[in-house]
Amino acid sequence: MSILKNMEIYKIAIWAILLLGIGHAAFTFKKYKSIQDDALWFFSTTLGLIFNGFLNYINLIVSNNLISTLTIAANIIQFIFCLVLAYYIRKPTIYIALIISIAILILAVTH
Repeated sequence: MSILKNMEIYKIAIWAILLLGIGHAAFTFKKYKSIQDDALWFFSTTLGLIFNGFLNYINLIVSNNLISTLTIAANIIQFIFCLVLAYYIRKPTIYIALIISIAILILAVTH
């Protein structure tokens, strides 16, 4: 796979994680009709997804060993979390998040 193609796929994966986060945020307000502890915890996942997308975008455009290391570490943590979620909560959106997290981890490592 050429470097340019790899970067384009990485961009798509970054957009996918950002859109998943935005979709998760929108679903929070559908699932919970008022602000409560569960709603805030559910929404906090949105922040993690969006911040991970931002971190990967920074990694894509800035060539820096520290940023790359931190991005890969964040992606590993996100992948493990999605793996645990997929084991306990067997829903299609969780599997989508797992697939995206695997892809974004691999792309960040090979970037």
